[in-house]
This record gives sequence, C-alpha cells and structure tokens, in this order.
Amino acid sequence: MYSVHSHVVGRASQCLANCASTAAPESGTIGCLAPKPRLAHSAFSRSRAQMSVLRLTVVWHRDFAGGQPIAEALAAHFEGAEDEPNSSGLTIPVRVRCEGASPMDPQSAPLPLMTGDDTINIVLLLFENDLITAFAQQWRSFAQDIRTESQNHPDRMLVLPVRLGDRSAIPPFDDIQSIPTSLFPGSGTSDTRWMRRLVLTVVAHIGNYLRRLEQHEKDPTVPIDEIQLSRFQLFLSHAKRDAMPVVTAIRDHLANNNYGVDTFIDAKDLPAGLGYEKAFSAAIRAGAVVAIRSDAYSSRPWCRWETLEGKRLLRPIIVLDLFRDTEPRVNPYGGNVPALRLVDPAAANETAQAEMDRAVLAIMTEAMRIMVWNRRVTSLKEATSKKYPGKDIKILPRPPELVDIANIRIDTPNPIVILHPGPPLSRPEDKMIRAIGGDLEFCAPSDLGVPL
Repeated sequence: MYSVHSHVVGRASQCLANCASTAAPESGTIGCLAPKPRLAHSAFSRSRAQMSVLRLTVVWHRDFAGGQPIAEALAAHFEGAEDEPNSSGLTIPVRVRCEGASPMDPQSAPLPLMTGDDTINIVLLLFENDLITAFAQQWRSFAQDIRTESQNHPDRMLVLPVRLGDRSAIPPFDDIQSIPTSLFPGSGTSDTRWMRRLVLTVVAHIGNYLRRLEQHEKDPTVPIDEIQLSRFQLFLSHAKRDAMPVVTAIRDHLANNNYGVDTFIDAKDLPAGLGYEKAFSAAIRAGAVVAIRSDAYSSRPWCRWETLEGKRLLRPIIVLDLFRDTEPRVNPYGGNVPALRLVDPAAANETAQAEMDRAVLAIMTEAMRIMVWNRRVTSLKEATSKKYPGKDIKILPRPPELVDIANIRIDTPNPIVILHPGPPLSRPEDKMIRAIGGDLEFCAPSDLGVPL
C-alpha cells in the first residue's frame, strides 16, 4: 500500500493554493502555515503512527481555503501524545487528501486511502461546492472507493460527512447522516468557537463508533451499523451547596446539542427506594465521572467516595475546577486525572457556552483516550509477558498511583506487572509505590521500545 505519510509531507503544500506565501515548508511541516503546524509532524508520523489503532483522514478540495485550518485543528487535538504538556494524549495520526495524485494533472483524483490493515479509518469529508463538484466528476472513483470500503468493512471504516453548505444529500454518501455546521457557534473556520465545536462533534461521533465496535466484538452476529447504543453517561459528582448552577448548565448544554451524551445527577436521576452506593456505582460504570470541584466539594464524603469509585472501576475521570476561595482539606483522591479550569460556566452568555464546549470536549476526549488505549494495549500484552514472565498483568488507563495499588492488593497478593500509558513513573513515585505494593513492576509502552 502507498505510504500516507510521504503523500502528506511531500505533496500537501500544493493544497495551499490560496496562501499568500510560497516559501518552502519547514522539515516536518506543511506549506506556509506558521508557527510550526502540527499536521504531518514528522516525528509523530514515522514512529507513533506505527502503533496507532486509528487514523483520521481529512478530505477536502484544494480550492477550499477552510480545509487546511480544519485539518490543522484536528491534528493539534488528535495527534497529541501522553508526554506532551496540555496534550489530549490520543496519539491518533491525521492524514489529508486535498489534491490530485498526478503532478501533471491537477484535476486528477487523490491517492487512495490506506486500507486493508488492522487500523480503523475515520474519514472526514469537508463538503462544500468544490468537493461536491469534484466527487461528481474527476474524483468520482475516489469517492466511490471510500463508499465501497465503508459498506464492505463498517468495522474498519467510519465516514463522517461534514456539511459546510446547504446541500444535505451528496452522492455517493447521500444515505449517510452528515454533521451540519449551520448551528455551530461563531463565524466559521477562523472562529475558535466554531472550530472547537467541530472538533468536539468529531470526538463525540468517533467515541460512539468505538462503543458500537466494542459491542459488535462482544457479539459479532449483530452488524455494527445495527447496534443501538444507550447514550454515554456523565456522572456529575458535585456538592449541592455551591455547584448546582454549573450542574444544571452542563445538563442543559448537553440536552441542546447532539453529542450522544447524557448526565446522571443523584437528586434527579436516582429512583426512590434504591440504595445510594449500588446505584451510584452502576451509574459510574456506565460512563465517566465529572468531579466538579467547588469550595464545598472535598468536604463531602460522598464526593470523595465517587472519585474513589471511578478510580476503582477504571473509568474516565476529569476535574472541572470551580474553586473560588478556601478548602479546609484538598480531596486526596482527586489527582492523577485531567483538570480544567472553568470561568463562569453557568452565566447566560456566549462565554459560558464556550466554556461548556471546552468542558465537554475535555471529558469526551479523556473517555476516547481510554477507549483507544484499551484497544492499543492488546498488542502490548505479549511483549509485556515476555519481558516479565510469570507475572499477572494489570492494565490501568492512567499512570499508577497509591489508590490503584490499594485496589490491586485488595484483589490479589500475586506478583503483578502494571501496564499503563506513558510517560513512565518518575523515580520518587516508583520508590514510594514499590514500598507499599509488594512484588510490582511498572511498564509503559516506551519500556517495551514502543513509541508513546
């Protein structure tokens, strides 16, 4: 098969026909974008992509000026690795198709997508007039190949048409639900709010696809495109004294946008007659924990329990920081997870809506990161067993902490190797955990010679 990376780095600068500069691209970057665009970053493309279980390909027509910034925004979000500050940790390569394969014929169809391997292809089609025209004419066979592959192998390809104009039915994808952008906030690709909403919507749809794929793998007799999912659930862990306005704002925001996400709020969603602990544990197991850190949060025993339960069940957890004044005691179990500082998310204005999108994007990204990690880790088990023979393998979705070791030792006294996402533990962390954990080994992908 053709190397996607060489096509991206070597030729994608020709997609920038509308750029003012004609300067040669820097090594590992594309065209005239500055500073240092993420798309086709050489270090990522050559090493980390080899271990990726997904790849995202963005398709647009070279005459569409909005295609490049959209692809760059997606690359900045999806290609982030665990060892990079403020990164999503998704480690998913982003590829592009935006021009003809033949340098002698600008109207020729793009090179075909890489298919036939075990990597799941997510294909984002940026539909505006230029791409619609190309798909009906010179790029018709390229479009049909994508459609045929998605029909024949729905467990290896998801096509997401993004509707940037008025057309709702675009052959040969006219029977596929598209992503309409007409209701997005902001004024288009140059607006941060619009771009964040697009990235969030893509993350939500990919996450739901991965959940369907998990169900299909449990029962292959049910086709993946016939699986009906329950909505992904966010358990909103909060103190009623000072966090209810934010809880209500999150619930309303999700209800008004089609992310396939629901919420669980104890006071509103717990039926009468049920015990708290079992009902809360079931709700946490069904989705992700959102710890809303207000001033009163850490003083509530149930809030601390909800965080601990989320860690025991290895669920996605994220902290939304609304701290304003003083805490008598910081929640000792609220660390080792992503945290996001929000500014007045319950206010009735555009800033608050943007803050809600930031929060939901962070939550859904962490949930997706763990789903991707769980798929990726299956390929690492054999190498781990060879390096640590005779030890049980425990898989964690985050670098280990003392709470994890306590939960592991409650279950088993056996020698354990803990396989976790990178980066590896620092020396002080390693020393402290080993002191109480008994016969333990810690293994990140880089310890196996695998890129983060």
